[in-house]
Order: sequence, then structure tokens, then C-alpha cells
Amino acid sequence: MKSPAIYIALASILSLCLTGCPDSSSSKPTPDTTTTKPDAPPPSSPAGDNDNNDTEPDDPVVNNDPPAPSQPAPDTPVKAGKKITEIIITHAEDKPLADYITFGHVFKPGEISANETVLLKNAKGNLIRTQVDKKATHSDGSLRHAIISAKVNLHSSQETFSLFKGTGANPGSPITRTQLQQYNFDLTLLLDVEGTAYQLKLADVITNGTLEKQWLAGGIANEFIFSSPIKNSQGQPHPHLHARFYLRTYGSNNEKAKVSVVVENTYAYQPNPRNYTYNVTLTSQGKTLLQQNAVEHYHHARWKRDVILKGNDPLHIVFNKNYLINTKAFPLYDPSIQVDESTANNYYQNYQKNSQLMNIGTVTAYMPTTGGRADIGPLPGWTASYLISQDKRLKNVTLGNASQAGSWSIHYRNKQTGQVVRIDKKPYAGLKGTPHDFKNPETGKSEAFPNCSSCKIPYKPDSAHQPSLAYLPYTLTGDYYYLEELQFWVTYNLLNTNPWYRRKGKGIFRNLQIRGEAWSLRTLGQAAYITPDHQRSLKSYFKQVLDSNLSYLEDMYINKTDSDRKDNEALIDNFAVRTGTNPLAYDNQTGLAPWMDDLHTWSLGFLNELGFTKAKNILDIRAKFSVERMLNPGFCWIFASNYSLKVRDNLGNKQFKTYRSFAEAFSKTTSIDLAKLPCNSKGMFDYYNQKNQKTLKLGEMVGYATSTEGFPSHLQIALAVVADSNYPNAMQAWETFVNRTMKPNYNIRPQLALVPRSQYTQTDDVIDTQGSSYHPETPSQTLVVNPVNLPPSKDDTNDDDNNNGDDVIIIEDPDDQVEAAFHNPGLNTAQTTNFSKDKSEPKTVSSDKLTNKVTAITEIVNNMKPGQWYYVNTHNTLADVFPKKTHDSWGNTGPTAVLSAWSGGAIGNGQLLLWGGGRYSYGGNEVYSLDLTTLQWHQLTEPSLYYRDTQGNCVNPNNQPVDNCLTMDQAPTSAHSYDAVQYLPNLGKFWMGPGTLYGRGKATSQQQSYFFDPQSRQWAQQQTIPLPGKLSSAYDKQTGYILVANGKKMIAYDPVTNQIKHKSPTGPDFGGASPSGFATDRRLFIQLLDSQVSYYDLSNMNWNNSSSKLPKVKAAPLYIIQNGKRERFQLGQGQLREEPTSLRHYGIDYDTVNRVFVLWNGSSNTITLDPETWTLTEHQPALTGNIPSQYNHRGKRKDRGIFGRWRYVPEWSSFIGYNDQNQGLWLYQLPYQTYNTAAIQK
Repeated sequence: MKSPAIYIALASILSLCLTGCPDSSSSKPTPDTTTTKPDAPPPSSPAGDNDNNDTEPDDPVVNNDPPAPSQPAPDTPVKAGKKITEIIITHAEDKPLADYITFGHVFKPGEISANETVLLKNAKGNLIRTQVDKKATHSDGSLRHAIISAKVNLHSSQETFSLFKGTGANPGSPITRTQLQQYNFDLTLLLDVEGTAYQLKLADVITNGTLEKQWLAGGIANEFIFSSPIKNSQGQPHPHLHARFYLRTYGSNNEKAKVSVVVENTYAYQPNPRNYTYNVTLTSQGKTLLQQNAVEHYHHARWKRDVILKGNDPLHIVFNKNYLINTKAFPLYDPSIQVDESTANNYYQNYQKNSQLMNIGTVTAYMPTTGGRADIGPLPGWTASYLISQDKRLKNVTLGNASQAGSWSIHYRNKQTGQVVRIDKKPYAGLKGTPHDFKNPETGKSEAFPNCSSCKIPYKPDSAHQPSLAYLPYTLTGDYYYLEELQFWVTYNLLNTNPWYRRKGKGIFRNLQIRGEAWSLRTLGQAAYITPDHQRSLKSYFKQVLDSNLSYLEDMYINKTDSDRKDNEALIDNFAVRTGTNPLAYDNQTGLAPWMDDLHTWSLGFLNELGFTKAKNILDIRAKFSVERMLNPGFCWIFASNYSLKVRDNLGNKQFKTYRSFAEAFSKTTSIDLAKLPCNSKGMFDYYNQKNQKTLKLGEMVGYATSTEGFPSHLQIALAVVADSNYPNAMQAWETFVNRTMKPNYNIRPQLALVPRSQYTQTDDVIDTQGSSYHPETPSQTLVVNPVNLPPSKDDTNDDDNNNGDDVIIIEDPDDQVEAAFHNPGLNTAQTTNFSKDKSEPKTVSSDKLTNKVTAITEIVNNMKPGQWYYVNTHNTLADVFPKKTHDSWGNTGPTAVLSAWSGGAIGNGQLLLWGGGRYSYGGNEVYSLDLTTLQWHQLTEPSLYYRDTQGNCVNPNNQPVDNCLTMDQAPTSAHSYDAVQYLPNLGKFWMGPGTLYGRGKATSQQQSYFFDPQSRQWAQQQTIPLPGKLSSAYDKQTGYILVANGKKMIAYDPVTNQIKHKSPTGPDFGGASPSGFATDRRLFIQLLDSQVSYYDLSNMNWNNSSSKLPKVKAAPLYIIQNGKRERFQLGQGQLREEPTSLRHYGIDYDTVNRVFVLWNGSSNTITLDPETWTLTEHQPALTGNIPSQYNHRGKRKDRGIFGRWRYVPEWSSFIGYNDQNQGLWLYQLPYQTYNTAAIQK
């Protein structure tokens, strides 16, 4: 049989081994004076989810097989027209690669007419086969948003593809649900909900679940949206938890497949809502993809994990940010910004620590928290940084935060229609108010949601500090989950107020904080803009609610007819400010917050740019408040960014007098007489600083001028949109602002760095890549079952404009093609697994000596057969790069001790890294690396010098004798590294733990650990490890911690915060120098002893409780099958063909396919250790020729430890081993088809 991992993207794989104000939003509501609120008795019971008051979804689901796709249209010549823009496709391998891509893209109004489409050309200028799923159109019928799919051939690690407009296409043939069933997808979702097991198989969902829609349909990509209850063993569905699967296949015969698994607790009106705690496991093909215990699933929340069932995820798409911004779908950021490296790295690291199920990524958990932060802006800081830089790390954070946005308890889904709750259908629904407020007088029923009084949620959402989480992710990926996430947040904002305040079904954002109105309008506008046209009813609903809000503002500022003008007319007409809940909350109810008003002004400009033209005339009036603060002769622009501005006098008795001019407002706020102290003069600043105990400099605006979240930055986003308005001298106001002397460094956080389009718009047909680093080596967030290389497509030979028929597939939104469910219980689609042994003969290899030919690892992996050793020759050897001359730290054996003196290594960052020596063996602390792409060995660092006296003995800097030698450059002292070298994929660095140090090798109770950065080749001291002795370690990708143990105790060390997080009690001492393995899915850490194992069972560990202790170490005997009988394993009894001196001399790692540990001591045989039964099984290789040997060229046994030089590469389902400085590498794949069948089936 073929290897389960074929033709992978190497580097992607190895990286895996490898401001505030009083908030009155919760205050008691005052009824809307424009509506009569009836008196009524207490409401009846809440309406259920099957309430007939709800309407059918946009496209009703029926239980019929989807209609057969229409036959392809006759071939018509494909003609490419004007070039639109470019994208770049990049990856981390410096070799050819083929894969499918799907991405979302927005287009300018009028650019691609209704009868045109998008064509894709490769780097050679040839058209390639492209599928275009049209989703949204502009008012003129031209294409606004589409999802584009293609199969691409990449001849280098970064290639540019061009998007053209064009005509002529063959529609292609989408697959049907019946075809989908034949693919026999193997994916199982297991939930242990408070002691009750629930299970859901993808194959069953395809057969029996509800097909809600076909999201993509064509000859290249097809995506099906399924929903299903989650049932227990008795077939009873869980009352609240339910699942959704977004299954995408590529090619006519399932060349690649991806599924998004979504578990929801979102039904709006289901009785007795609550949080649920469960253990979750996601498995496929015997491999545990996801396992997380004690997940607390909050009410009205959901989570998502993406799984590639077939194929890989190596590619990173780089968009032309200038084009995206010029469509006006996104704000225009200052083109000069270069996102700081520390910004990308910090966001990425912080996200990694908060990315488990029901985490919220980098979003602030308590949204009402006051003060500036990255969350707050037109787009949040991480999203703006990604849009500007196209850095894959920031892409992961942006998409990750959008996925984790499901963790917030804001998701209200109508169980009957499957859509979000709509206030035009539930006009009295809401999250704030009294029971009486929620009763519908027409039906006599309450539209209140069932109460969840006992639910404790660690997150607090609100509208006033809400980041834009899902809009850009959906726009640029086309992922349906992100579309619904955007729609859920709009729904929350509409519900997050008293229904009478919002004027019930109209959904007016009023009686809110001004910033709450601003961000709610933004998010509503995003949904109305990007929701697909074929979600007809829902799109019309969002557009109608937005139009109602704009009509309301028209009546406030233009028509002057709305009742909300009462008591605020002078304030609105004199200053054009926005009034909402308690806007005058400062200085004894006489002042308002200009910076909040600036946010609202920006939102109007954004809506206008999106094409909602009603906003334009409102903006022309609202611009007054921003412009006059900059230019009015009675107002000094230095104070345009003041935290608060007085606009009236309090006369007492709830009587107020509104100021008539900006000059009066300025004078009353600052007490500055501009006639005596001119604006921006030294005298003005001296007066202001002395009075307010400030230290402002000449030209410095108040309100934190150099802060990226300061009040001048808030003003900037308003001035950026009003500069192009019709308000007089608006551009002059911008120019005054932009010419100020003290500004923020927006390279750090660019979320408020907006500029006017008329002044800063960039050309957009070509991507500017100068100085860009997109970091494609960043690991994918997608779970990959079995990476498979795809065969190249044949489009490279196509001639431009001369292809007919199959080059382009144009698909109108498939929502109007397939909105059906197919139900055929008689069709058996249960997947069977064949565990029969592959009897095909392997290719002949040399049995005499190792070949000198150098073959790429990927080529070898592509042809591997289980149970057989494969030798990987390298261009040079480790011995070739050893120091050529002896030095004063040569020791007894020299640099060969890097292998022979109880030392290990790790794989990561595309390389095998070795570090060791120590004690009397060798004092050189240099680092060696084998580049696994080029197969070249390198010495990365030079040996450090040690402090020595005149006789050459090691001393400290004060010339005092020491047991262990100390380096002069603060690098680590050479040591037996044992099993204490690990790669940290979340940091891109290697961790070196303490060991037996060069010198006398004496252990201490506190020993220093280090980071080694393979890029800069620099060492950095880290946390001391409070464990004496010879250490074992493992990186836990679930927590991001390094688990470190000696013979009797374990600690959990967080390398990101450089802190010891948890410790175990001290147990019996089993001795050190033990190789260790960690089974992430089992949460089991083991150490090999002489004839037994010690272990730590971490399955019940509460990592979120800082006071939780790790479990005490335990020991277990080992067993082995002899003559068909299971008996105790004991060294020296001849129970193994290759009898070891001790199991402590092995390398050990965990095979995630077979779910067993595999041991290797450098010889030809391997040993599996089944942790279910603690049983050893010895495996001989399929061939006896080209195999590793435990003996060196002198016939001496190499028996001083393998440790971390035996590593499992999950995406290869294979091990990589290294044990001889004069040879290359060894690859080995366990014969899983004959081993541990019961465990795989289980």
C-alpha cells in the first residue's frame, strides 16, 4: 500500500515538528416618545423555536435529491480583457508544488459587468482553469464579491498570478450529494457531555443530515453546508448542542477535501439554555486530530475547527492591498506604513496562547473595558496589520480571532429557519428590558429569550468597544462560517438594546453610547454590503435596517423632523454632534466626548464609501464638528482632540443653556483667551502646562499625541473621511492636522492610521513587494489528516486567448441551484478500513553499502513503504563541519561527543539541530544543523571561550575555582543534553535545557535553560529549571508549555512568558537520563527506565487554574509477547533479538497514526510500546540490506543514547533518525496496516 503521507510541503511539515466615559447602556430605559407603549399583563411563556411567527429561510430546504446539473454550455472562446490586479501565491518550500486554492475577492463598481467574469493567468501569462462563484453585485449589476477556485502549479516558492476580466466559459459540472456519499469520508466527532457519550460521523451526516445549501458548485470546487443533531447511543439528540459541517471537495474525483467542523449551542428559543462541559475528540483514519477535555461550551456560543481530509495546506495567498482598499470595501490606510516585526510576532504569540476551544484569541475578554487598545478601530489592529502587510502570522491571528469569535455568547439562531434571529420577525426580542418590554401585543406572546441565570461566562461583549471580527476574513476567504459570524454580530447589536429604544423592528441605533452607534453602523453596513445576493431575504433585511438608520439620521440632521431632536436642537444645529444616551456626561452634564463623535463621523464616511449614498448628505453636515475644531478662528486646533468639550452651561434645576459658537465652547473648556494667547504659541502652552500640570511641547495636540490610540488618532479617522466631503475647507482641516509635528508610530498599531482617498490612493494593478516578507513558513492552523501531493495540472501549456471550453468555469451563486436535502436510509455509506498487509514487493536497494546519490527527502517519502528503512544521503556529513583544529575545550573525545556523549537534538524550522558534549567528553558548545531541504550540514556557531586560570583550569570571572566551566559570552556551557532539546513552533526557536555540564559535571538544584534562535544564531538565557539531575522533556502543542522532568518530579514551563506554571509533588526517584515521549492525544508523558516506565497522566490536569499541581510520577512494568504469551519484560533475558544495555539508551517518540510509542537505539530493529497495555513489540525491517547499524566502522557499539535524534514527523507518518557523524539520515514508517488494529479501530 502507499505511504499515508505523499508528496508534502516540507517546510510546512517541519514547522510542526519543528478611552473611557460613563457607560449608561444598562440604565433603565425611557420609552420612545414616537410610539405608544401599551399597558399589558405579564407576558406568557416565551415562544419556542417552532413558533409559527417565524418565516421560512431565504431558500427552503426540502428532502429531495438536488436537481441534476444542467449540461455545460457549448464551448465559446475565452477572451481575456483588461487586467484587474495581481495576487501572489507563496509557500515555504524551494521546489515545485501543485495545489488547489480558493479565495474571496472584492471588485470595484462597474469593473466586471454582469456578463463578464474573472480570469486567472499564471506567472507565464497563460490562462489557467478557474471557477468563479459569484456572490454579491453592485447596484449596477457589476460583480462586487466572488469566490475564486483554481488548481495552480508553482515552480518556485513565490509566484505572481494576474486577475483579468473576460468572457466565454464552460460552466463545468458540479458534483451532487449522491456523488459525495461515494467518497466515504472518515471523520468522527465524539463528545463526552457530563458522562454521556455523543457521536457524529461525517459519512452519516452526508447521508442523513440536512443539506442546507451548496455553497460552491462547479468543476473545480464544490462545498456543501450540512447541519445535524448530535445524538447519544440511544439515538436521542442533545437538546442544545448541534453540529454543522462545511464540506468542500476539489476536482471531479475528490483530489482534495476539506471540512469545517462546527459545534453550536446557539438555539435562540430552546428552553433551559445553559453552559455544557464536555470532552471532545475529533478523529480520522485512526488519527486523533483534536482532543480537549473539560471544554465549557457557553450558552449561545459555538466553535470551529478546519480539517483537511485529503491533501495539504502549504500555500499562502498574498493579496494586492492597494486594490482591495481601492474597491472601498476597506478603509484607506496610510500607504507609508510598514508593519513592525514585533507587532506581527507579538500578535501571533499572544494568539497562540489563547486559541483553544472556547478561547477568544487576542480580543479583550471584558469588552466594556475603558481605554485604547488594538480591538478598537475601523478594523482591529491585528486585521489592519494583516491587510497592510499580508504577513501569514497576522493572517493566522485575523482568521483565528474570527473563528474564536464563536466563543462569545452572542449567537442567536432560529432553530426552524436555521438563520439568525431577525427583529423584523421578532420585533420585541431583545437582551435588555423588562418582561413587559418583550411581549408582542399582536400575538400576546413574549419574544424574550429563555433566561440563563446560572450561566457564568468569562467574557462580556458589548457594542461600544466591539472589534470588527469577521468581515475581512469572510471577504478574503469566502468561508461560510465567517459570513454567518458577521451576521451573528449584527444581530447581537440589534438585540443588545431595549426593543422600544430601537423602535422595535426598525432597528434604530439610538439611546446608545455614541461609539456603540458607530461600531454598530459599521458592522451592519459590512453585512448589508457583503451578504450574498442569493440570500435574498436576509440581504434585503440588513439593507432595510441600515436604510432605516440612515433615514433616522436624515430626519435628525437634514429634515429636522425626528422627535429625538427635542431638547437637543440647539446642540445639533450649532455643533452638528451626534446625541445618544447621556452624551453630556462630563463637567456636571455640560460636556461631551469629541473622540466618540469622531468615531460616529467615520462610520458615516465608511457607509458612503460602501455605496450607501444616503450617508453622504448626513456626512456633509456632521463634518462640521470635526472641521471647525481644526479651523474655526475661535477654536485652537491643538485642543481639537480634548477628552471632553463643554457645549452648554448648567443653570440648575435641570435647565441648560447651549453655547452658540465653537469659540464659546473653546473658551469655556480651556479658559484660554486666544486674543492674548494665540493658538500654538509658546505663551499658550506655558499657560496650559502650568494650569494643568502638563508638559506639552509646541505643536503637540492634547490627548496623547504620540499614542496610536490617543484622541488625535480618533480625530484622524474622522478627518480622513470628511476631507473628501462637501463641507467647506474640509481638506484644509486635514492638511492642518497632518502637518502637526508630533505623531504616533503607526507601524506599531495602524488601526487608526486612515488618510483621505483623494490624496493618498495608490495604483493597484501590480503588487508592490519591495521589502515584504510574508512568512509563509508559519504553520497552518488547519488540522491535516494525511498530506498528499497533488499531480500538476496541465494548464502551463495553454496559449493566451486561444483556449476554448475548459479554461474558466463561471458559476452563479449555487444557492439558487441546489437548496435540497437527499434522504436515502437504504444507501450504506459506512466506511470500512482494510488492514490487510501490502504484499507488493519493494524496489531493490543496495545491500552492500550506502549510495552516494543525494535524493530529496520528499521524493523518498513519496515512495516509502511501511516497515522498511530508507537512507537519506546528504551532500556532506556532520564530521565534515566539525572544527578542523583542536581547541582548549576539546575534552577526551572532541566534537564526536555531540553524538556519543548522551546528547540529543530536535527537528524544527526545516532543520535537524544537534547540541551536546559536556562533562569530560567535549567542551565545545557549538550548534550543528542539517538543512532538510538542501541536505547540507552547517556549524551555526563557534565554540565559546571559558574563564580559565593560567594553568587552564576553569574558574569564575573572579578567578575562583568552579566545578562547571563558565562561558565568557554568556552562552550555555557544553553539556550532555540528554532529552532536553526541543523545538518551539510557537516561537520559532529551540529550547536547550540543563544537562551534565562541561567540567566536573556536577548538577545543581537550579540550572539555566536557553533559547537558540536559528535565524539570528543567537543564544538567550531563560528561566532556571528547579530540577537537579539529568532531564527529560517534551513540547506540549496543546498548552504551548515545555514539560520537563527528572527522575522524580515534573514542571510545566511556559516559554512565552518565561515562567514555571505548574509543578508536581516529589515522587520516588527513578533516576535521570531517561528518554521521554509525550502522547498529546492521550495526555501521557512517559520516561524509559531500565525494564519499566515511569509516567505522568495529565488527562485530568486543569491548566487554567494556576494553583493546579501536576500529578505525581508513577511507574508501570513492561510486558512482551513471547511464544504467543504475554510476560514481564526484564533486561538480560533474551526477550529482544537485539538486546539493549538499557532502555534508557533509546530514542522514543509517539506515532500519532498508530497511537503507540516507537523506540530506536540506532540498530535495524524498532520497538513499539502500546500505552494501553504497556506491551513491547519488536519489529524487524522488511529488508535486511540497506539498514542502520548500532556499530561503528571499528565494530564498536554506539550505545550512549539516541534521545531527541529519533523524531516522529506526523505529516509523513514516519520517523527520522540520526546516529552516525559519517552518514546521512534514516527514515522509517511503522507497518501500521498490520499493527495495533484494535487501537486504530477504537
